[in-house]
Amino acid sequence: MVQNYMDYTDDDCMNIFTQDQKSRMQAVLAPGGARYSLLSSDGCGGGGGGTCDVPSSLNTTAITDIQATLNWSAVPGATSYNVRGRQVGTATWATGSTASTSINYTGLTADTDYEWQVETVCSGGTTSGYSASELFTTAGGGGGGTCTDLGEPNHNKGNAHVISTGVTYSALISSATDKDWYKFTTSAPNTKIKVTLTSLPADYDVRLYRGNSQKGISENAGTADEVIIWNTNSQGARYVYVYGWDGAFDAADCYDLLVEASSSSWRTDGSETIIDEEWNNAIVGIFPNPASSVATVNYFSIQENTQVFVTVTDILGNKVMTSQASVTSGDNLIELQVQDLASGIYLVDVSNGKSHYTEKFVKE
Repeated sequence: MVQNYMDYTDDDCMNIFTQDQKSRMQAVLAPGGARYSLLSSDGCGGGGGGTCDVPSSLNTTAITDIQATLNWSAVPGATSYNVRGRQVGTATWATGSTASTSINYTGLTADTDYEWQVETVCSGGTTSGYSASELFTTAGGGGGGTCTDLGEPNHNKGNAHVISTGVTYSALISSATDKDWYKFTTSAPNTKIKVTLTSLPADYDVRLYRGNSQKGISENAGTADEVIIWNTNSQGARYVYVYGWDGAFDAADCYDLLVEASSSSWRTDGSETIIDEEWNNAIVGIFPNPASSVATVNYFSIQENTQVFVTVTDILGNKVMTSQASVTSGDNLIELQVQDLASGIYLVDVSNGKSHYTEKFVKE
């Protein structure tokens, strides 16, 4: 016999539930309900240290014809989550686990109904039991030339969309101001990185960052593939930045992004941007500084046989000198004849046609 704790009168009705009370009890104890975990609880038997609640707010985003991102709200005390998904009407579940509150569900079939569920794993291995199913339908494949955008809003590094290595992601640059940031993490021994941007509908470029430090950039013209290779032994969080050159975009057709991590150094056929551990394009220095007649710019390039444009401006932004130089991979010394400039502070800007590198110097 079950005690009705919603009846506060000590009489024979204490074990009788109204229809409304029954409905409320069934709702909270059903899969996905706030007290579903009570069905597997040992009650007062073990002093288990609190409930292990079922995740809530299930939702599916970034749905394409082959993959989707599954999301849910965090559960206090959770150590990880078990996730399972399947095509609606089939018997076999595909399973996975994560410590995050989202996971990518890949290898799907276009224009197909899927369902998925998630359960909480709490301290000691206690589980909440699976939630009610969340349903979604994959996009239709082929013929359309359109795709669903991924990870929006991810216009800055703080909102970077978390991705996994070894998975191809499709996304849009949907406007002239749209920019896409992604975050992934490497761990030993798989620290060597290869970033590939393909199927470009417009002139898109890609950059690779570690924290705030840019480690590489690929800026091929037009819709040619972009590739960055960073053969490094360091590990940790990395960021990929995808953007349209000079406002290029296509609101209907996606690009494809693939980040790979390996324990072995990536080989090159010469068309990729290769980062030698910590190096990148940069003005290493200007000497002498202050300068009276000649200022020499030490420009380090990771590109072979590139034309750069040098511009000198005063502190008001007025252009006072321009020149061009041919540079090769490594250190390049570019001399500037500054004897005719008035004394003061100037900025030297070196551009390879897309990116700019700036350094300050003083004219005596």
